[in-house]
Amino acid sequence: MPERFEVKWTLTEEPDRKGGRPGAVYVWARDLNPRASSAASFPRSLIRKGWRGEPRVYRLPYSRPLF
Repeated sequence: MPERFEVKWTLTEEPDRKGGRPGAVYVWARDLNPRASSAASFPRSLIRKGWRGEPRVYRLPYSRPLF
């Protein structure tokens, strides 16, 4: 995950011991770094001031303290 970010949405998949799935926490977040790499792929004329790119999803291992 980025060092500084804005959370847009989260989704928690709890572990399923019978099915053997460990669970996960998904976080949709937008990087708050002004030099975020996602902005580098767009022409400067299309980027408005303060734009930081589209949110990205990050998959984190499930843990109760995390959520």
